Amino acid sequence: MLGQTIHNRKTKTMNTKHTQGDWYARDGQIYPTDTGKTLALIPYYDKDNEEHEANARLMAAAPFMLMALKEAVEHSAVYDTPPGLIEFFQYAIHKATQQ
Repeated sequence: MLGQTIHNRKTKTMNTKHTQGDWYARDGQIYPTDTGKTLALIPYYDKDNEEHEANARLMAAAPFMLMALKEAVEHSAVYDTPPGLIEFFQYAIHKATQQ
């Protein structure tokens, strides 16, 4: 699977300040796979609340999405990405990294 191949290659080597590697969500908390120590906690989390569950999954997916955006910008010429879409990706990267 292409996404997993890229993920395996990049997650440990991304030049970022956030906690590296895979993150996962469980019981309203976000954890890095490597350490299992809580990174984030959703206050008043309710496992039966679909919005809370969706928020937790989105937060846990953030490092992978950031890596995917950086990969898309880096290889935009190969993918023949429209300039407006590249700018959108760059803006999202900036929001996540303030770089």
